Order: sequence, then C-alpha cells, then structure tokens
Amino acid sequence: MKPQTRFALFGSLAFLVALSVGSFGRPILADGDADHHLSSIWCGWGESKGMCENRGNFGNGYFATIPNMFQMCNGVPSQDVSTCQFVTTEPRPDNMQKLRTSAPESRNLYYSLMRTFASTNVTRSVLEMRLFNSLLASGILLFLLTLTSGRTRFAVLCAWTLTLVPNGVYHFSGYNPRGWAFLGVMSSWAFLYSALTCTSSQRRRKIASYVLYIFSVGLAAATRWDATIFSLFTSIIVLLAYLTQNKMLTLRRTLQITGSICLLALIGVLTVPFLKGLVNLSGLRSYPQDGKLLFDLIHIPESIPDVFGYQVGLSRSGPGLGGIIGLSLFAFCIGNALIGMRRSRIALVGVTALFIFVSSLRIVIYTGSLFPFTGVYLLGLVTFLIGLTVLLSETESGFMMSRTSRISVITIIVLYQSLGLWPGRNLVSVVGAISYAVFLVLAWMTAPLITADTTTETSILNADPNI
Repeated sequence: MKPQTRFALFGSLAFLVALSVGSFGRPILADGDADHHLSSIWCGWGESKGMCENRGNFGNGYFATIPNMFQMCNGVPSQDVSTCQFVTTEPRPDNMQKLRTSAPESRNLYYSLMRTFASTNVTRSVLEMRLFNSLLASGILLFLLTLTSGRTRFAVLCAWTLTLVPNGVYHFSGYNPRGWAFLGVMSSWAFLYSALTCTSSQRRRKIASYVLYIFSVGLAAATRWDATIFSLFTSIIVLLAYLTQNKMLTLRRTLQITGSICLLALIGVLTVPFLKGLVNLSGLRSYPQDGKLLFDLIHIPESIPDVFGYQVGLSRSGPGLGGIIGLSLFAFCIGNALIGMRRSRIALVGVTALFIFVSSLRIVIYTGSLFPFTGVYLLGLVTFLIGLTVLLSETESGFMMSRTSRISVITIIVLYQSLGLWPGRNLVSVVGAISYAVFLVLAWMTAPLITADTTTETSILNADPNI
C-alpha cells in the first residue's frame, strides 16, 4: 500500500471517529427541525400501526402520530425555546405523539431510505442513522483522497478544511437531509474533474470517478431540489474549467458558452412548469414599495459567511472568534489563489460567486422571510467556490502550499474546533477533538508540498496524477 493511500485510509478512519463521537454526544433534538424530519423519516414508508398513524393535513399543516420522542413546548421541540410556558403535546397511553411532518410535495427519497433504521426504540434508531451517515461521509472522503490527482486533491483539502468546522461536521453526522445535500454538492465536482483528467492508462480510476460522481449527485437529488440544481451548476462550471485549463477556451469563448447555457436555462424556465415554479420571482412585485429588495441585497453578503460560523446580522449575535478565523482564512485562500489568474478562469469564479448570491436571494423570496436566511444553506456552494478557485489557481506559493503554512492553519483550526465543536472536558469531547486533529494532519499528508528549493520542487500544479 502506497504511503498516500495509508494516510488517506487512516485519516478517513479518524474522521469517522470524530463524526461518531459527535453522534453519541448530541441529544436527539440537536440536528435541526427535529420534529419535522424525524416524523418524515418514521413515515417514509407510509402509514403503519405503531410507527406512523393519522398522517394528513389538519388545516394548520401536515401532522402524523409517531412514537413519542421528546416534549413539545409552545408548539416547537423543547430544546428550541429558552422557556417552556406550556406543553402542547404529551405522550398518549400507547406512547405515541403527534408531530408536524412533511407535505406530499416535499417527501423525498432520503426519508424512505432512512426509514430502514426507524423503530419503536427512538434513541437507538437516531444513533444508527447518525452512525450510518458518519460512515457515508467518511467513505466519500476516502474516495476523494484516493481517486483525485494532486491538483484536485489539494483543492478538495483546502475547501473541506475551511468549511467542515463548524457546520460540515455537524450536518454530516446528523439525520437532517441537509447532510446528504451538502455532501453531494461538496464532492460531486471533484469526482467529475478527476474523471475528466484521468489519462487513457487510468481506466479504472476514470470509471470509479464517474461512478462516485453519479453517486454524489444522487445524494443531493435524494434530499432537496436546490441541492440538485447546485450539483448540476457545479458540474457545468467544472466542464468549463477543464476546457480552460487545457487552453481550449478564451475569455470570449467562455462567456459565449456561459451565455448559451443561461439562454437554454431561460427557455426551460419559460416552457417547463416545474422549472418555472422553482424560479418564481413574483414575490419581487411588492419589494419596490416596502424597500425589501434593497434591504436583502445589503444584508445577504453578511449572511453567507454563516458557513464559517460568522453569525452577523439581524438574528445573530456574532461575530464570534470561530467565525472571524473561518472568514479570514477564506479571504486569504481566495485572495492568494486569484493572484495572476487568467481572465477566463476569473470569469468562472465570478459566475460561481454570482450564482451563490442569486441563490441566497431566491431562498429569501421563496420563503418570504423578513430577513436573509442563514448562509449555512449554501455551504456546498461555498465549498465549491473555494475548491474551484484553488483548482484554477496559477500561483505556486501561499496558502497551504508550504509546511509552515499547513502547520499554522491546521493548528488554528484544531484549536477552534476543540474549543467550540466539542465543548466540555468529558471523554467524548477529548476523543472528538483528538480524532479531528489526526484526520486533518493525515489528510494533508496525502497532498504534495511546495518546497523552498525550486530545483526539487514538487509542484501541486504539475503533480503526478498517480500521487
């Protein structure tokens, strides 16, 4: 077994341990919208006695009766409120309770697959779901570290390192379908680029990369329509990036192709009812009167850094130390990668950044929220933006390319992660912090360094695809 393969294997195992101990250390309610998603999972195979009963629309939303899971206070799970003035649901004599569930149009394949783990033992079922999703994320990571080439692997490591804490790790091991959505968007682009760049002598790697690409897109498609669109968008950008890296596209040609794709998308929106519904912007009609469009345009940029835990805005209390660290590393990484980049490549980065902004605006309009939603929903796209920018970079010095840079960045992230991700001094928090640190160190040992001696330089930009 090659050294890089050993590092990838043991790094993925350490990542699995870190995710798993988090699964044990969190209460049932901790994965977000617990009542909605858990009831949807228990009803993933339809109604059945003792598992999912009386599912339907009761005038104020869709509800179902499932095994008792937690106390509801003031209409929401008790953990989501600071004070509980009255209990709105109590377990029935048969140990069942009524919870809100997904409407027919939002029931997805994810709920049906997770229903495999559901039983009357709620605690055990939730733990099995979390462990399965932790194993899935660790498996994807292992394939990313073994199938991708030096250039792509470096881009993946930069992107994942900056976005896993705090939200990536949290969602990967949870039962919330966001975990699969994020994982699919964060990995599919790398598998596609790996398949495109494989040589004729790397047939097995090429086939495996395409299979993993389809699987990753499938993860996104099994959960949310927006994640599916995100995966398709990143795939198009990766195809254009591949052509520009092989000097098959000029800036003009890149813009022509991008314009053609936008025109086809516009035709689809105007002619296909489903697509028309997805991009419905009728909510904008009232914006000029109440000034909400200008309000959202101003505040959306401050919501996107929530990916790094920045939490600045109307409903947040940041910035916290972790958010400042994450956003600073992001800015330094992107800024360094853009140095000397050709205009055709900068155009692809710009289109991706614009798509992220428009997606955030669309979420606000679709939900009718009074203020921009948290940027966590765009974690997959922000991860892709980092990976794409690093992938197209033409600089051979800077962020994470030297041993000193890697030691500094990993140390900062590990310190933040150990203090914020697993707070406390119990055994679970200690094991989680150590495992995550081991994962980062071993994962980065699979990527080549840029040495000070240019005569013996191991260039990431010209790395051996077999590394």
